[in-house]
Amino acid sequence: LAQGQWTLFLWRATQGSQNYMGLVVLPARPPVVLAIEGCAPGGCMAEDQITVTGYNFNRLPSANAVIFTPTLGSQGATPECPCITATLTRFVCQLRVRAASVGPWALWVAVLGQ
Repeated sequence: LAQGQWTLFLWRATQGSQNYMGLVVLPARPPVVLAIEGCAPGGCMAEDQITVTGYNFNRLPSANAVIFTPTLGSQGATPECPCITATLTRFVCQLRVRAASVGPWALWVAVLGQ
């Protein structure tokens, strides 16, 4: 889909006639991360609450996803960090790490899948 503005027309039948309502649909902008806080200087541990600050987040916590990918030195199952609170500029997730997972993991954020 192209970036920009679209117009979506909705039709509603009212007693045999058709009326349309114009609705402007704007694409969601990708999230931008400015800061990540919440871990000790030596690294993150299970149950740490991580605060991600930036913009273009979603107010609905489940719409924001923290995604980890392995890097050189990562071992074990991929950590998870489900979002528990959210605003448009900040969200908090709670880190879930299995016992055998260690090392550095790359982190990125997706909002509504992008």
